[in-house]
Amino acid sequence: MNSVQIPAITITINIARRVILVFGFFNSSHIFLFFICTSSIISFSSFLNSD
Repeated sequence: MNSVQIPAITITINIARRVILVFGFFNSSHIFLFFICTSSIISFSSFLNSD
């Protein structure tokens, strides 16, 4: 199960870096909001993988 989740988390982190680079120029608060969304996506992905 871990081997399935690790690639998904890695992809999410790569996307997070790109989004942070983009939104970081506009407003640093977006970074905090994005991390909340990212953690929610990871939790949701883990929920789907567990099924």
